[in-house]
Amino acid sequence: MIKVYVDRIQKEIAEDIAKFGEILKAADTKKALAGALYQGGKLIASAARKLAPKGGRKVKGSQKTYGKSGLLRRSYTTRKGVSKKGAGEPYAIVGPSRTLKETVRRGKRNMDVKPSNYAHLVEFGFNAHHRVPLVSGRNHESLVKKGVLWQGSTLQKYMKRKEIDMTKLSQGKQIRAKAFLGSAGQGMSRVPPQHIVQRAYQQTMSAAAQAITGGIKIQMDKAIERAHQRALKKYNAHASGSRGVR
Repeated sequence: MIKVYVDRIQKEIAEDIAKFGEILKAADTKKALAGALYQGGKLIASAARKLAPKGGRKVKGSQKTYGKSGLLRRSYTTRKGVSKKGAGEPYAIVGPSRTLKETVRRGKRNMDVKPSNYAHLVEFGFNAHHRVPLVSGRNHESLVKKGVLWQGSTLQKYMKRKEIDMTKLSQGKQIRAKAFLGSAGQGMSRVPPQHIVQRAYQQTMSAAAQAITGGIKIQMDKAIERAHQRALKKYNAHASGSRGVR
């Protein structure tokens, strides 16, 4: 998101980059620009945390919502760096933390939840496949390819493979299984996208641009100071060595 916006303000910062580029090494300049981008990214991440859903579904049967654990809301953060491809481009990324995780209760067992594993589904939406009676977890993919919907004949094959006797099932499972066998097969519904990061970017576009342009001067000054200290240290080491030779 930020990288695209930098292209729009490139003319505004081109002169400053050229000026400091004459003094600093290319690596120092790019690190300084990444630090400036980071300042804008922090504003976007903060807005994303406010826009993220909070609180799970309160009424059974109502539309599915997110945010029961609050992890997604807490996960939005900013990372900075310089890419290793080509000449290297400074960047800042706004998104869910890849290290944040928490153990939560799901049914009768505990499981580790990482927002980075599902944030893209919330952001862009997804197709939710309806449950198939008698089938759970990865068993859905044991007879069909990933993403392919089950038919009544598929469930019959599954019951035969697992040696499931319909007469020994509970009344509820029998009703659900017979209903599925007599239906058109597994259904699917579209879960709409939330566009959390995109909306956060649109809300903070102007403020982020100001933070980036304002941060360039600060970060460049810091980079110049670091370069000066390195040069001074190198000079002192050389001077000390020369006195030793004498």
